[in-house]
Amino acid sequence: MMDHVAGKKSNERIVILDVLRGIAALSVVIYHLSAKSKSVTFVYGTTGVDLFFIISGFVILMTLEKTKKGIDFITGRFSRLYPTYWTAVIFTFTLQAITYKFYFHQAISNEKWIQGLVNLTMFQTYFGIHDLDGPYWTLILEMSFYIFMYVLFVTKQLNNIINISLIMMVLAFVMRYSGYMPFAKIWSVICYWLPFLSYLPLFISGIMFYNTWKGNRSRKVYFIVFISFVYQAMGYTTRDIAVLGISQPEYVGLLVLYFSLFFLFVNDKLNWIAFKPLKFLGTISYALYVCHGFFSNGVMIPFLNNILHLNFWVAFSITFIMVLAIASAITFWIEIPARKKLRTLLSSAFSKN
Repeated sequence: MMDHVAGKKSNERIVILDVLRGIAALSVVIYHLSAKSKSVTFVYGTTGVDLFFIISGFVILMTLEKTKKGIDFITGRFSRLYPTYWTAVIFTFTLQAITYKFYFHQAISNEKWIQGLVNLTMFQTYFGIHDLDGPYWTLILEMSFYIFMYVLFVTKQLNNIINISLIMMVLAFVMRYSGYMPFAKIWSVICYWLPFLSYLPLFISGIMFYNTWKGNRSRKVYFIVFISFVYQAMGYTTRDIAVLGISQPEYVGLLVLYFSLFFLFVNDKLNWIAFKPLKFLGTISYALYVCHGFFSNGVMIPFLNNILHLNFWVAFSITFIMVLAIASAITFWIEIPARKKLRTLLSSAFSKN
């Protein structure tokens, strides 16, 4: 590692990454909260997940390079993700049960109970079960990416990640755009089992940005970043996002913004963006992302807007403040304490075996 990285402690959080997480989470939340507005909807916010995927590519490779044993990565990811996620699932399921009871005068069905329980695994897609809340759709992409990267780690292939990334990009492009139907069918099956491949260019670009951040400024790395950008921009026309009112030039412009932010970051030119509110949003970003969906659009905004007849933007503001408060409570009262305790407990249990 280069000098500016080598001196960092292994457990140090990179502040700018937290800021970027905060920006991504904020944009998604504002998009969802404004979706019911009849006047202005922040449609660009839906691309906040693109930024999340680039961040994941960067962070997971960085994490694995600091990991000595595979079990440490598993316990670390589990401790980081599941306490907050379980809290969000229970929170959302409870709200849905109350809504069914008081708005529709119906009890929760057995199918709904099964949905809630299976959602606790975070792998509900593979069981043919719908997500309990809309934002959960990205989690299986993240989990499949973690599994893929873990396999590279245990097979000692991380040193070849640049070549592997290039090969994957070429194969993905050929299978997706060759027009050869058997390739398209194979690609569809592979993407079902490894959903992150649907957004492969974003994860790969994050991996390349990490290599750049370490000091690898080779032409190959920059070339992979370039083709990742082009591939993702081309893929717009087949993405579900196309129905949300964002033109391809607008989407490409947003990609330019996200890639530019990372270019500035890896060259230590983004420190000016480290505002305290954005750092705070980055800290609570995971809880904010998984707890805001149904609470906002299924409960609060309809209640404040349609029943109390408050102005939409008043309802929006009240709901936004409440979402921040709930996410903060989950982060500081559940996520952080549980992460430390659960990781210690799991590490101790596995070390005995």
